[in-house]
Amino acid sequence: MSSISCPKCDYVRKPEDAAPDWQCPSCGIAYQKFRDAAAAREGDAASGKGATVDLRERTLLSAGRGDKAGSTALYIYGLLLFTFFWFTAYLQWMSLVSWLPLVLVVSSFYFWFGAYRRLRMVADVPTSTVAGAAQGYVELIGTAAHATGDSLVGHLTRVPCVWNRYQWRRKNEKNPGSGERGVPFILRDASGDCVIDPAEAEVICDRCQTWSTDDAFCQEWSIRVGDPVYAIGHFSSGSAAAERQVDLRAAYALAALERKPEEYAARFDADGDGKVDRQEAVLARAGQRREILGEVARSGGVHTLGASPDGRPFLIIGADHGKVVSRYRWLTMMHLAVFLAALGATAHIWF
Repeated sequence: MSSISCPKCDYVRKPEDAAPDWQCPSCGIAYQKFRDAAAAREGDAASGKGATVDLRERTLLSAGRGDKAGSTALYIYGLLLFTFFWFTAYLQWMSLVSWLPLVLVVSSFYFWFGAYRRLRMVADVPTSTVAGAAQGYVELIGTAAHATGDSLVGHLTRVPCVWNRYQWRRKNEKNPGSGERGVPFILRDASGDCVIDPAEAEVICDRCQTWSTDDAFCQEWSIRVGDPVYAIGHFSSGSAAAERQVDLRAAYALAALERKPEEYAARFDADGDGKVDRQEAVLARAGQRREILGEVARSGGVHTLGASPDGRPFLIIGADHGKVVSRYRWLTMMHLAVFLAALGATAHIWF
């Protein structure tokens, strides 16, 4: 089974993989089901039905904790504009109104700096391979795959993914349902794997699937298993996240052995009584972890990419590079224009 290559993500199965023989350890698909579905799609295409697998369209979205230069900035600008009109039209507190341009000067400069820094990071940080990356701030490019023990499907589409943001609204209802979910995943390139957790990242995605039913409107952005993705952040080896991956891989490998009682007993039944008791199970877990650690050491270690300790942006991008650069260039110019306009208003009011 070690020579099996996944027809979806091209992962080559290894002897130590814990997933069942019929399932890809990387992306989680069932080999035969995927092949049958692909054959059915080819048949549909040949017969003129033209079935489409990926229905997502390109619509740029920036989400996550770090999107201060985008959606957060627009929210602040809107709030300040509303406050200005409220104070002048209803409360007539001109003494407070005179301070609003000064607040806008400070906030727009802050947002301009954030957008400009992201523009320079996306455009200028050199790309590294997983195997050749130095410890520190790097950019990696590869494809997304599920990490051991962490799997996710789209909330609405039910398609395997590593991150998704969704919203749906029933007709005649004012409040839509929405949410965002992500799991630690593997960025895989030709040289190796790197574990990335999107929880602390700003995620930029331009793949969105939109559809309507009889009673609802649905929309889901997603980074799916097998999608190209690049990430910018702090690269390290041997972190807590790496230790977690070692523990999970050891647990999955041991669970796979437990499903084969004869092989499990042959390896770990030290006293020869035909079963693995509690003490032998503890030794089995420790031994399996040592095996995984040895494999990890031979492959260069478990690598992770996360938030930078010095506060530089942590970006996960599942979008066209040119679109992302254009977005940050536009945000930089917009915030600069707001800053100059607010600076002129402040000078006019105070001087």
